[in-house]
Amino acid sequence: MTAARKACRRRRVLVDGATSGCGAQVCVGQLLQVLEPVEQPGSFSTDPQQRGQRRPRATPPPPGIHIPILFDDDYITAVVKPWGIKCHGYGSHHLAAYVRALVPPSNQAEALPGGAHPAHRLDQLTGGVMLFVKTRPAAAALARQFEARHVRKQYRALVAGRLDGPPGGGPIIIDHPVEGRPAHTEVRVASHSRCLRYGGWITTVDLVPRTGRRHQLRRHLAICLGHPILGDPLYTRWAGGAAGEAAAEAALMAAPPDELRARMQAADGGGGGGEGNEVELLKGWGMALWAGAIELEHPVTGEDMSWSLPEPARFEKLRAQQAARWEKFYGVGAVDGAPSSPERVSPSL
Repeated sequence: MTAARKACRRRRVLVDGATSGCGAQVCVGQLLQVLEPVEQPGSFSTDPQQRGQRRPRATPPPPGIHIPILFDDDYITAVVKPWGIKCHGYGSHHLAAYVRALVPPSNQAEALPGGAHPAHRLDQLTGGVMLFVKTRPAAAALARQFEARHVRKQYRALVAGRLDGPPGGGPIIIDHPVEGRPAHTEVRVASHSRCLRYGGWITTVDLVPRTGRRHQLRRHLAICLGHPILGDPLYTRWAGGAAGEAAAEAALMAAPPDELRARMQAADGGGGGGEGNEVELLKGWGMALWAGAIELEHPVTGEDMSWSLPEPARFEKLRAQQAARWEKFYGVGAVDGAPSSPERVSPSL
């Protein structure tokens, strides 16, 4: 994300003296001003070259949190983000602070203050490959690659129910805006496995997002296809709730996550299920979404770079557990007798 877009999103841009957001139209002759943060004693760097910028914190990861470093040089860092950790935020307990403690800062003249900064985001509940940048030129070059959609990412997920791809094995193409912005996702079915919930099936899918909207994959799978990611605490609620109703689906896709979360909590205190939705929330496993691969050009050297990770062991463990329970209930090799809906067979998981 560019500095200009960040300033717009933080409402620090004035158009003729009035605050304005990213979508505002500007005409010739209007006055544009950018508000700069006011320096507070003790909160900002004392380096004259970095005055007015907060010094990011570096904190060693707590015991039990392992963050493998896939690549590190003076410009970028690639790491494996664990599930359940925020990418960045206030305080000192988030992935960015941990990475800054694990890798050295850049020795380049235009190094970012404090060390590595996230180049993109992964949800707190998502794990996998994540990139960091260390210099201003690298950050700007990588932002241009993301904006031009030259960075290719691939995810693996487990979703509720049996999702079948089109004849011939091609991808399912989802082209539906998220919060009013274009969003495109390719979904390829990798395998099916048995489960006593979700109509008797779990589907393993590979996902290629062509855009990077907030919660894009989670929304496209749950709201557009009706197959939420296992363990998704928000969009499981809305899975299939707008099936066949274009206006209702568009409204769900346009609503910010905080609004959907508030509506969910107001309805039933944040429990699983949903309005007209029979998909239950699988608890105790986390959210089954994994950023498995990323490809890009090195923002400084131009070298083609890629990193890929194997499927998490917990995915196979979950599939094996659910398949074993299916066979215990129906018998080994059972095909017929599959439950027609999640209501018919719903033992405790």
